[in-house]
Amino acid sequence: LDGPELLATGLVHYHEMCVSCHGAPGVPASEIGAGLNPFPPELAEEAEELGPAELFWVVKHGIKMTGMPAFGPTHTDEELWAIVAFVETLPETSGEEYAAAVREAGLGGMAGEAAEPTGAAGEEHSETHTDPPGAKPHSHGDQ
Repeated sequence: LDGPELLATGLVHYHEMCVSCHGAPGVPASEIGAGLNPFPPELAEEAEELGPAELFWVVKHGIKMTGMPAFGPTHTDEELWAIVAFVETLPETSGEEYAAAVREAGLGGMAGEAAEPTGAAGEEHSETHTDPPGAKPHSHGDQ
């Protein structure tokens, strides 16, 4: 899961399919992602908690009753493994590194993307969303 071509493919798919809901190092979730309930988890944290096989299953099959779609019908297993490989790099990726990789790949920005990278992967991002009036308090870890 660490070949440069696999990681480059994973970056492209991650940036196109995942950033709007999950954000990325230095990139907060978009308004769509911030409005999901349950709130999409920080994938840098998930990569540390879940193994590659479980991440692959989630990306392929989605999670019922959440905003996490199944990408299996629209992506090959090789593309899904590329996404998993890239997600596995997120805990060690800074906002500056992610922004540079996006530029190098010639990818455009995403809704919610910070103008300047804001820090290392895994930083708390609760400031990027607000709960609706009357919503019960929660932490990102209880999803």
